[in-house]
Amino acid sequence: MGYKSKVDFIRDTVKDLETKSQFFHARDFDFEQAQQKSTFSVVLLPMVKAIAPTGANAYTDQTTLNILFLKLSKTDYTENEIIEVLDQTEKMADEFVRLFHNNFKNSDRESASHLINFISAVQNEPKINETGEILTGIHLVHDVVFPDEFDYCSEC
Repeated sequence: MGYKSKVDFIRDTVKDLETKSQFFHARDFDFEQAQQKSTFSVVLLPMVKAIAPTGANAYTDQTTLNILFLKLSKTDYTENEIIEVLDQTEKMADEFVRLFHNNFKNSDRESASHLINFISAVQNEPKINETGEILTGIHLVHDVVFPDEFDYCSEC
């Protein structure tokens, strides 16, 4: 699955979230410069891909997803309000992981017969009043193995 296909698939999954939010694919810095942020934003940071051999003429596509689930904050949040925002964005991140897996499993992609494998635990790290825009939320880090669709042995 190519980079654009992965971004599109993640964007489509974000659209399915119960909490409506704006999707961005950007570096942290680029997202800070965006003018039209909604109350809730989901930011896919650039993905890192590792290809590893799994046997004769077979490889895996292991991609690390770094996704920020953020709510535009105010500067005078109380501790209880911050906890509420973290709770909301953590629920969004958890729902995303479930939808991501289910959407891929139920997709009509040729690679759906080789379901993605989640190879590490999902990590959620709270971010409180990050950036100049005062954003609070959850940073989700997740390694995913996507099917490698290349035919390495077309002449075997």
